[in-house]
Amino acid sequence: MNTGHVPFDPKHDLKTQLEELITKYVEKLTEPETIAITRMVTAEMLIDPERSKAYVAEVAKLQNPITELISEAMEAGAIRAVDAQCASRQLYSLIREFFYTPEFMLGAKQNTDGIMSDCLDMFLSHYAVRSE
Repeated sequence: MNTGHVPFDPKHDLKTQLEELITKYVEKLTEPETIAITRMVTAEMLIDPERSKAYVAEVAKLQNPITELISEAMEAGAIRAVDAQCASRQLYSLIREFFYTPEFMLGAKQNTDGIMSDCLDMFLSHYAVRSE
């Protein structure tokens, strides 16, 4: 499930780098097998939360490259340096709401034209480096 480490490249647009990585994340997250496993794990979590730990660890592996890219962009000064884990969770929440949740909960994709760009713009505007 891991998409592998993709280092931040300060010579390229951060939005483009994030979009490429998040597109891979969304593709993996919305595969029929992943949706089916997630539904099963969700049901099991209600019965026995201990059983879901392996799945949660796998999802974290899928998200790690995005968190690492955000962390490296922060270290390079491309965006404000804050808690990269928290910032990436905020971005995942935006992305999952539009690209994953409708398919997981309702079994149907929704029109997402322009949504990825909007989510990234919101994220990047919030974490933009501000001059003091």
